[in-house]
Amino acid sequence: MKKLLGILALLLLLPACRQAGIAKLQENPVEAEAPEETEAPEETDAYAELIASMPVAGVEGEAISPDGRFEVRVQGASGEYVSGVQPPEFLQIAGRKNGEVLWQDQGWLSQTALWSLESGFLALGRTARSWCSITHIKTKNWTSWDFVLPDGSSIPEYAFLPDGEPESIELGTIWYPGHIKELPDYYELRVMDKENRVLWEDDAGIAHAGQNSLYALLLDGEDYLLQYVPSMGQGYGSYQYRIFSLDSAGEPVIYRENHVDFDINFGSPLHESFDIPEIAAFCGRPMDIWAKPRSW
Repeated sequence: MKKLLGILALLLLLPACRQAGIAKLQENPVEAEAPEETEAPEETDAYAELIASMPVAGVEGEAISPDGRFEVRVQGASGEYVSGVQPPEFLQIAGRKNGEVLWQDQGWLSQTALWSLESGFLALGRTARSWCSITHIKTKNWTSWDFVLPDGSSIPEYAFLPDGEPESIELGTIWYPGHIKELPDYYELRVMDKENRVLWEDDAGIAHAGQNSLYALLLDGEDYLLQYVPSMGQGYGSYQYRIFSLDSAGEPVIYRENHVDFDINFGSPLHESFDIPEIAAFCGRPMDIWAKPRSW
């Protein structure tokens, strides 16, 4: 009997002990240990080092106005890497006497200044990798407006490669050593890729102006190059044109082309041919293309 009473007493005490234990835990909850934070290993910022080593694009052309009162300058660095250089943080026009900033905008991959002779107007050409803009600035009241094409649109971007990404277009002026600077020898047109490498190029001489013309052309929603070569010499003419895009290696992909040969040695035993319908048919096609909007 005593043994039975002892068991009953133990059973009655167990719930009480359990409730007391729970209450004690609620009064003094055990705090979970937070996991230790591990510090990430220090990594060298290779991109930041690359940026710091890149030169900052400056001002090309006429940085100083003809009367000496104004200066086009760049300030700071953008911290961005584009084709081997950093665009500056700001592009400014400042007074040379006191350094006061009279006009300011963000800097670009390149900026070129051209002043009017009386220093009343400034044309600023600014380019990114694949597009450009021209801003005119009046120094009397520092108002500015952007150059637009005859149809009111801005200077367009062009994508001559199948990836659809705009390419950079450069026009180079070439002088031979010792020649007069005002009389360049020829021009080079270059299509550049994202890494500033030449994909395609061609030249046009000054001595025979017009015998190689290149135009950007929009046909059926796609960008093309139109090359027109009307060669003439000793009475013989050989006219040709081709419309083409470029493949990923920079090789021309012909969209359309044509040519016509003739001579104007009339009354001479050297005269061979002058086919008027053939000449008219050839010349009519490029004229139709040039007459379309956004065909240059």
